[in-house]
Amino acid sequence: MENKRYIHLSKKKIRSLKDREQNKIPGNQPKGLWIAKEKKWIDFLDKNMSKDIYGNIYKVNLNSQVVKSLKEKNENKILKIGTMKSLEKFNDKYGKDNKIDWATVGKHFNGIIFDPYYKDVDPVKYKWYLTLYIPSGCIWNKNAMNIELLYENSKPTKKVRFIVENKNLDKLLLS
Repeated sequence: MENKRYIHLSKKKIRSLKDREQNKIPGNQPKGLWIAKEKKWIDFLDKNMSKDIYGNIYKVNLNSQVVKSLKEKNENKILKIGTMKSLEKFNDKYGKDNKIDWATVGKHFNGIIFDPYYKDVDPVKYKWYLTLYIPSGCIWNKNAMNIELLYENSKPTKKVRFIVENKNLDKLLLS
């Protein structure tokens, strides 16, 4: 089981995890709890967002096996797209009009992880993919993960980087 150091940022404190059913209409992104490896999302927000950011930071542990092959479809597993070739196969299998049939993906897996993130892809064919911005994933089955609140801050702040460094997020993620 792959258990990298994943985090989730949230405006509100998460009281309980919920299963998320995917839209029947193809779209750019699935519904679920979005995760990013280590501080990737925080780094992206620091560089690209001028708005205040809420600082509820969660550690996300995956309870499901992560598979790298579309042939291993199993609703109890998380699919990892880790090569350009696997991204192409995923797009060929689930792509519809430059979007993804997330309802079908949701029946085959309980989450997906895109790592690494490829910036140099065809912007028309992979329009949906370019909305991800960073190596990240989405989990839609609540049993596929558990979360732990690392830092709670309900007041918006531009100082997420300061919070992360002062609370020593790296050390918290390793615990």
